[in-house]
Order: sequence, then structure tokens, then C-alpha cells
Amino acid sequence: MACGRGARRARGERGPLPLAVSLSSRGRAIAAVAERAQTLEQQLANARQRETEGREAAQQAEAALAEQARSLAQSQREYQGHLGELERLRTQLQGEIERLGTFLERIINALPLRLLVLDQSLNVVHVNPAFYVQRGLAREDVVNHPIADAMPSALLEEAGLPVTIPERADSE
Repeated sequence: MACGRGARRARGERGPLPLAVSLSSRGRAIAAVAERAQTLEQQLANARQRETEGREAAQQAEAALAEQARSLAQSQREYQGHLGELERLRTQLQGEIERLGTFLERIINALPLRLLVLDQSLNVVHVNPAFYVQRGLAREDVVNHPIADAMPSALLEEAGLPVTIPERADSE
């Protein structure tokens, strides 16, 4: 009779595998599981390290953003201060310009000489009372009108001004 594994199988018997085979297969399986567990532990440790690094990077970025926000807030306060100072200076200069304009207008109005102020298109922009009173006109009849409407053509010619206003080449 044959003995061993083949004989037992031939008879239909089933029994435990030989101890050497059984331990060897189990040992390899345990070693594979242990190796896989070690790999997973290493991956977990790597993931935890990346998570820690990510949190640190997020904290650094948050701190940098907070510093930028503080800096921008400080810049905005300084900017608002400068705007306030510029507005104060603008108001002061506006008042000074109005005061000087009033002063100049008083001087022009007090002159006994007839005075016309013209723009580049030879329209009257200012006239003193000596001019319009002597001419028998109202101020509104002279200001914002062409000089030709305010003075007779003989006076214009005598002053060397054109009787009719020529078209300006640069106005096109």
C-alpha cells in the first residue's frame, strides 16, 4: 500500500497537510501581511507628515495674509490722512483764488480807463464799468459777445483788430 499523501487521497481521506508545508505557507502569508502592514504604516506616517506640513504651510500663509491685511489697513489710514490734508489744502487754495479774483476784479473795476478782456476767439470775457458806462451799454450786452458787437468797426481798425473775426485754423 502506498503511504503518504497520494495514498490518502486515493482512498478519499483528507487530513492535515504535512506540518512543514503548512508552516511554510503560513509563514509566507504572515510575512506578506506583515510587509503589507509595514507598507501601510509607512504610507500613513507619510500622509500624517504631509498633513502636518500642510497645516504649517496654511498657518504660515494665514499669518502672511494677516500681516498683509494689517499693512493694507495702515496704508489706507495713511492714504485717508493724505486725502484729508489735500482736501484741506484744496479748500484753502480755492478760498485764496476767490479772494485774489475779487481783489483783481475790484482793481479792474476801479480803473478810470476803459478795459476789455478778450479770449482767444476775440470774445469779451470781462469789461470794466468805465467801458460799458462810457459806451452807454449794459454789462450783459458786452460780456460773452464778440468784440465787434461791443466796439464800432472804426475803433477796431484803429486798434489794429479785425473788423470781422476770421476763422481760426486750429479750431477745425
